[in-house]
Amino acid sequence: MTPLSNVVVLWFLLSLFWGSKPQIELVGVLEHPRFAHTTDRIGVDRFLLVGGLASEGAVLGSFLLDTSNGVQERPVEMTRNRHSHSSTVLCDGRILVVGGYDSNNDYLAHAEIFDPNTGVFRESAPLRVPRAGHTATRLSDCRVLVVGGVGSGWTFLSSAEIYDPETGQWATAGALRTARESHTATLMPSGDVLIAGGHSGVRRNLEILDSIERFDKETNAFDSHGRLSVRRHKHDAILLDENHLWVIGGSDERDAAGTYSSTELVNLTTGETRSGPPLHQGRYKLRGTVIKHEGGIVSILGGSTKAEVFTNGLNKSYLLDSSDLAGQFSTATKSTDKDVIIVGGYGTGMALSSKVWRFRLTE
Repeated sequence: MTPLSNVVVLWFLLSLFWGSKPQIELVGVLEHPRFAHTTDRIGVDRFLLVGGLASEGAVLGSFLLDTSNGVQERPVEMTRNRHSHSSTVLCDGRILVVGGYDSNNDYLAHAEIFDPNTGVFRESAPLRVPRAGHTATRLSDCRVLVVGGVGSGWTFLSSAEIYDPETGQWATAGALRTARESHTATLMPSGDVLIAGGHSGVRRNLEILDSIERFDKETNAFDSHGRLSVRRHKHDAILLDENHLWVIGGSDERDAAGTYSSTELVNLTTGETRSGPPLHQGRYKLRGTVIKHEGGIVSILGGSTKAEVFTNGLNKSYLLDSSDLAGQFSTATKSTDKDVIIVGGYGTGMALSSKVWRFRLTE
């Protein structure tokens, strides 16, 4: 057999084993690099990009992003520029933008709603408590649960509140047993929400958390639901199946020097945990960048320089060497089930990125 024939046979065998690998390609470059922003889909290849921090701490506004042919940006005037906020797509397609910091580094209670049909932001009722670094989860009944974060005076918050799109008002929703930020909040099949990890305290008083809490949608109360096997914050978590939460990466008190490549699986019923498959690279500051696709494929598109893909029930994984992502505090948003747009973030030495990437599953 000739050397060329050997290569062909090897490629064929590898393709049978792995299938066709996904691809990452550079779509284009934004006018301003940014991190701590949000990106939400409003149509195929069309997104609303809100806020973020740019060079020298500038707080940015919002624009419509079109990635169908390179990168096109069209500014949309917000009622308040912000970063470290949350944005949530409501059941009717509008986008609720909540909290964060403004250009004076003040904590915001301010909320506004973008309507894709009119292309306009309108102010909404403010939060009861100003906050940034919180989570926002759309519940099965279309309300939005906001949990924790940091408030005025760098106070770590245990409070939670719920937005009702029918009335446009906020209501208190119990309190966490442990105040926290840099946690995750995941909607469960039951309609409850699982809160995992995070931290409280600053500098020498920093405490990384392993506790898990469950928000009961019927009682509006938080109860303990076990503990992670590893204390972690700045991680991500997704619902893997009807019985398990997959918790991915994060870090310890050393931040970048303590980045985790470990993962774990949390039993939704019992709260028990067990080790999950390890990552090829340690990852942190990746919340919202782990994407579940049809067919049991999971892509991890933040927290490090390379994208990572898990297949076959997490039993196989590999890095995509073609990518060179900024990694920290970027966003990853589905355009279709097979296409994900990755925007901004920062990398080594706090180098901000203005790049827009497309992750694409191949047939």
